[in-house]
Amino acid sequence: MQDSSIGIIQYIKSGQITISNEINNLNAGKDINIKVRDFFSNSPDYLKLQKQIDNVQKQLQVESDMQKRVFLDDKLNNLLELQKTFKADVLRLAEIFSKMELRTERLIKAAALFEQGRFKDADAILKEEDLTNDQFNLLLYVDYLELQKNNLWKKYQDLTDHEQRN
Repeated sequence: MQDSSIGIIQYIKSGQITISNEINNLNAGKDINIKVRDFFSNSPDYLKLQKQIDNVQKQLQVESDMQKRVFLDDKLNNLLELQKTFKADVLRLAEIFSKMELRTERLIKAAALFEQGRFKDADAILKEEDLTNDQFNLLLYVDYLELQKNNLWKKYQDLTDHEQRN
């Protein structure tokens, strides 16, 4: 990892990265902070999504059939929207990690996986974690569950499954 080895969570804790600004940049279609961009470029989950986007863009460049172009254009727009949602949800989760006291081995492991860009693995550990001992962590966990409500991972898996079937 490049500069992101310091840790995206540490950048958030120190105030060097403000999540609301980064998400606003995403929504406005502006480039995001280079530290955040580097963080995503090291994530296998993000790279898989980016590869799908690149493939559809290549298909669009060579496709001459108008119906297929419309289909590919819709698919590309959906992937780009998914990418934006993916980034925003990961940044929100980073903010939650930055506020959470990592008291258990599972939370420490989940945070480490998150820092490595292994979001699905971190997500799986968080789902197993029992945070009922600490009210503060429980409130943060509710915030985390709100992210899950957005079905980011479900959308990503559905899209991946659909890609594999085609």
